[in-house]
Amino acid sequence: MRTLAVVLARSGSKRLKNKLFLKINKNIALDFFIKRLKKVKSLDEIIIATSKKKIDNKIYKFAKTKKIKCFRGSEKNVLKRLMQSISIAEKKPNLIVRANADCLLMMPTIVDKEIKFMKKEDYDLLTPFDSNYCPFGYSFVIFKHNTLKKIYNNAVKAKYLEHIENFCFDNENKFKIYRPKYQKKIFKPKLKLTLDVEKDYQKIKFFVKKIINVPIAQQPSKLIKISNEIKNKK
Repeated sequence: MRTLAVVLARSGSKRLKNKLFLKINKNIALDFFIKRLKKVKSLDEIIIATSKKKIDNKIYKFAKTKKIKCFRGSEKNVLKRLMQSISIAEKKPNLIVRANADCLLMMPTIVDKEIKFMKKEDYDLLTPFDSNYCPFGYSFVIFKHNTLKKIYNNAVKAKYLEHIENFCFDNENKFKIYRPKYQKKIFKPKLKLTLDVEKDYQKIKFFVKKIINVPIAQQPSKLIKISNEIKNKK
């Protein structure tokens, strides 16, 4: 089974301007993210999906510099942009990882494990966000290609165009949804690690500095351990 990661990235954030081009560990955030994503061994291909807006020209230029395919489509209709981006893949994928570029501390070993699970088991999608157990930003939603097609052909409400998997949650009798329950050592559902506001940026920079030299497989539990130590000191 072939697995494609579609990196959803845009520059028009109002809460934290130009967030994907802020510096993280001597790299811009988008480059830092792509380097971590490439450590997911189960991925066959990565495509960046951004908007047609002028402000996102720099994302397109970044992709070109890094020799990564880039699709440009609708800014607000994420579902359409995601589906259309699949059309430029080298080969038709069986699984699509919706890789949100603001999840800078995504954990490659966790994503790897979940891709392998989806290859073996008969589920339509896997979601770490609905009833999440691990930190918000450690992993991604993984769709079967046919599941995305079904959503694309049937979803009409505006909320589904941005938050795609909500269509499945609202029609759960029609989909097999897997919600992972992670090991106790990485159980910390209230820890948010997505880059949305300045406070998130400072928090992510702090954690990156603490774990960047820790082996990838140990990073998920190490970050939580550091977070718990900070909480206990307060």
